[in-house]
Amino acid sequence: MKNKRNIILALVFIELVVIASCILVYLLSTTSTKNEDVAEKSNISDLESIISLSSYPKVDTTINMQNLANAYISNFTGEKMENIDTNYSNGKMLYQKLVDGTVDIIISKEPAEEELEYAQQKEVEIEYFPIAIDPFVFYTSTENEVDNISLEEIQQIYSGKITKWSEIGGTDEHIRAFQRNKNSENQNGMISLVMQEIEMMKPITEEKNNDENIPVDIVSAYDNAVNSLGYSFYSYAKSVYNQDGEETILDGIKILKINNITPSYSNFQSELYPLKQVYYVAIRKTAQESTKVVRDAMLSNRGKLVAKEAGYVTPK
Repeated sequence: MKNKRNIILALVFIELVVIASCILVYLLSTTSTKNEDVAEKSNISDLESIISLSSYPKVDTTINMQNLANAYISNFTGEKMENIDTNYSNGKMLYQKLVDGTVDIIISKEPAEEELEYAQQKEVEIEYFPIAIDPFVFYTSTENEVDNISLEEIQQIYSGKITKWSEIGGTDEHIRAFQRNKNSENQNGMISLVMQEIEMMKPITEEKNNDENIPVDIVSAYDNAVNSLGYSFYSYAKSVYNQDGEETILDGIKILKINNITPSYSNFQSELYPLKQVYYVAIRKTAQESTKVVRDAMLSNRGKLVAKEAGYVTPK
């Protein structure tokens, strides 16, 4: 009888331990969630600065990452951008400048083989980590009934094989497929990410007078007519067309699905969305401590919030 009572007491004790463990796990998970909520909802512009402007390392970057670099500088130093002088080279020879020591941090595409070879020749070791994702997006008027377009259809449109919206589920309107200026970041992205080896048709142009008042043909800017189609990197689209952070980036303009993948922040972060350029933050391995502090801040949760508020997509 005594043994039976002991067994019952032992079972009761085990049950109490299990219940207590469950309560503890619940409380810990709730606390963690609350902390994450506070981090997500906190005003990052009110956070304390981590470095003075005078100690901030020299940063260089590409055109479409300049707003991101500016957002980091302002947030990490606590200074307003109008008080900060920047001198970016728009992406020219960034890794060479980093290796040569003329800049301390770069935000750029992954280094090419020849850039890594240059670093090796100079006996400089580079550390680089993914910091931002810049999706390549296509947009049209909200009055256009087409919401989705496939990568193959885009290639056929810009090579001149598809000429009407009715061929991809729309009306019988002629497609006005706008392009970007030659050698611009957006045009280079269109060629490398979308068209690849497929030759593009001639762009829509218009005649304007140049500085010498001589008529010249220039590439026409996207006009958002109901039959228009345009493209750019997401960072550019957000900075040019953004209105209060809405998914429709400007009244009357919508970003199209690509291969039925919705152009959402989470899809941009995943492998689902097919068109995007990954950017990296790179420093020399022997960089000064202040440079490493800024690099680490860029990669931190705070850095991700700064980037997201500035309109950029960060890796998970």
